[in-house]
Amino acid sequence: MSQSDNKHQLYPEIEPYHTGYMQVSDIHQVFFEQVGNPNGSPILFVHGGGGISCNARDRRFFDPTHYRIILLDRRGLGRSKPFGEIQTISLNVILLT
Repeated sequence: MSQSDNKHQLYPEIEPYHTGYMQVSDIHQVFFEQVGNPNGSPILFVHGGGGISCNARDRRFFDPTHYRIILLDRRGLGRSKPFGEIQTISLNVILLT
């Protein structure tokens, strides 16, 4: 297989070793999960698009032996709570979380 073919392959499936919620406002909790090497270089992955969340495929983009992979569901989306709540979200908040 050529080097260009290798760059498009995903790493093997992996399960989170830690999941939880971060309180980011009076009402919002952002869901996160961590996979890979707990002592590895941290890398943050935030899903794209509205209404979706991180998934098992997203965990496979990075080398889990090297990276501590932290995946976030954006505020009000995916598994974050409360789902769909946007009344207290400004454009600045959307860009930052």
